[in-house]
Amino acid sequence: MFPELGSFAPTLSAELEAEHLELEELQSELRTLAHRAHGPSSKDREEAGRLLARSLALLVAGQLRHLDREETEANAAAWANRTDVELAAIQGRMQAAMSPESRDRLARRMLPALNVGEQVELLAGARRNLSASAFGALLALAREILGAERWAVLGSRAGIDAPAARP
Repeated sequence: MFPELGSFAPTLSAELEAEHLELEELQSELRTLAHRAHGPSSKDREEAGRLLARSLALLVAGQLRHLDREETEANAAAWANRTDVELAAIQGRMQAAMSPESRDRLARRMLPALNVGEQVELLAGARRNLSASAFGALLALAREILGAERWAVLGSRAGIDAPAARP
């Protein structure tokens, strides 16, 4: 989305991209500290644990600020400069360009956090934009992630016949 955002809000796009890099650096630091927290010296473990807790708090705070900017500033700029049809087409191109591994990783994070209406919307977009095999794989993953009860509700609301939808 950043190239598109950059075409009408270049400063905002650059700021959000820079925030992504900062957050990735914090995540990398967390991994390093997590390994250090299991080191041989109790003094080193204690210090690494203290730094780990602080770094985690900073990462969570940074992620929340960043997500808020994406949801408010970036969305407002997008809606001011693109129609719903154009935004849907951009989203479709992004979905279609994702590797299966990236799509699975994203689905594992997003699907459980979305409400049923948002899940239905996500599946509707995926149905429009993905190949039949990629969409079938997403449905199988959704069933796995959500479990039978939540999948039954989603499948019903999305108009997906669960047995027939299997890849």
